[in-house]
Amino acid sequence: MRACVRACVCVFERHIASKWSLDIKGVSRSCIVCKGSAEKPCDLAGSVGAKWPLVSALPVLGHLVQNDGGVSKDWQNTQRNMWSSFWRNCCNKSVNKLPGFLKLRLLNRSVVACFAWKISRWPFQKSVAVALDKLQCNMTSRIIKCVRQQDETIDHYDRRRKREARNLCVEDGMWSQLWCRRVINWDRHIRRGSHYKHICLNLLVYRDSLWLQFQRSAFVAVESLSGSCNTLEAGRTGTRCNIGRPQIRWQDGVNLAERVADSRTFSHCSSNALTVETIINEYRSFDRTFIRRRAGA
Repeated sequence: MRACVRACVCVFERHIASKWSLDIKGVSRSCIVCKGSAEKPCDLAGSVGAKWPLVSALPVLGHLVQNDGGVSKDWQNTQRNMWSSFWRNCCNKSVNKLPGFLKLRLLNRSVVACFAWKISRWPFQKSVAVALDKLQCNMTSRIIKCVRQQDETIDHYDRRRKREARNLCVEDGMWSQLWCRRVINWDRHIRRGSHYKHICLNLLVYRDSLWLQFQRSAFVAVESLSGSCNTLEAGRTGTRCNIGRPQIRWQDGVNLAERVADSRTFSHCSSNALTVETIINEYRSFDRTFIRRRAGA
């Protein structure tokens, strides 16, 4: 199978070279294998291995696809692009005299465009959502006009400036809210393909949450005598091949985004307490309590 894949790649490369005189760039040559999998190219040290090196992250249509299914490297690359766009547009000398609402509009037009097309296919997760909101507040605090009061310490002024920036972000809409809407709408768009038997829906439901519950139930039945705390909703599945924190699955991210989007409908006026991190922690504590009650029943 692995030899067939390499042969197909070589045939494709010879075809585009003979017909259109095109060549694959060296920076575009890479091979990625799922982390923990034993299926790896046979001749990594040979000529093919030197021509197609094994990497942990592969650039695909602007995304960085990792071998563990995570988005950390893609998020780091996106942050650099966001800051680059911020300094070129929002902190340009030509816009220093613009009013605050125009600077915020420029921020949403220039910086949001760097990540809006990506987040639809990122599974919604707590760590990146909190970092995205913090980045929005940090950028907003740098462009708003906040005059330092007389006899005000620098620490108090910095906290007040960031608090005003967060109030503006909440009023204008947090970027994590945009991420929630994009994930929910993209999931609904993919699931509408059930009428046409589209391949994207088949990939989405392949080994979904129901498959995980089945694997977990089989593993719990085997390990039930050891006194483990595994249940059908949480615990080990016995299917992982590599050590480390598991990446959030797409359906889990969609469920989390729906809960966060529903919780955003109520908020306290002139208050910053209801953040994404607070909402997610509340739902996690509720889920743990519910699972403990079911396990003890």
